[in-house]
Amino acid sequence: MSEVLSSDALERQYGPLIFEVLRQDEAGRIISNTAEGTGKVVELSRIVFRPEGVERFPEVHARILAGISMGTAFRDARLYPGRRIHASSRYDQRGLPEVFARRFDNHEAPIVTDLTLVAGPDGTPYADILEVFRPETRPWEQDGSDMGQEVAGRLESFGAELAALDAGDAGSPDAA
Repeated sequence: MSEVLSSDALERQYGPLIFEVLRQDEAGRIISNTAEGTGKVVELSRIVFRPEGVERFPEVHARILAGISMGTAFRDARLYPGRRIHASSRYDQRGLPEVFARRFDNHEAPIVTDLTLVAGPDGTPYADILEVFRPETRPWEQDGSDMGQEVAGRLESFGAELAALDAGDAGSPDAA
């Protein structure tokens, strides 16, 4: 398990970040991190909240739903989250929805990480996260594992949600 949050690693590489919630409801959220210095999107993530985590950390969850980043909310509560990585590798751009290339303004293979964010002394799962990082991001936990069909399907669904946002339709989240 990794205790380095993506925002920490991205700030070391790109400098200060601008955090933005693109879409959110009770089931999850889509977020973007943009490098303040360049204006380039460096991360797009799709988060699906886990019921056991929402129940275990209601105050933290309320702050997250109020628009704060998950890392900040957990750290402010002195609960230091960890990342249980399921897979992380460069993703063949041919299988990636075009919306990611448009958002990153780059057609090279991005890094995709599938993980569960856990917190508390017992490592309670809080959220399942699919992260997509701009192609030139230096990997810090890439394991080269095969993403598999399940992740590919979730990535396609995430791309469809981003495309709907780009078209002005916030839509309903797909918690798959």
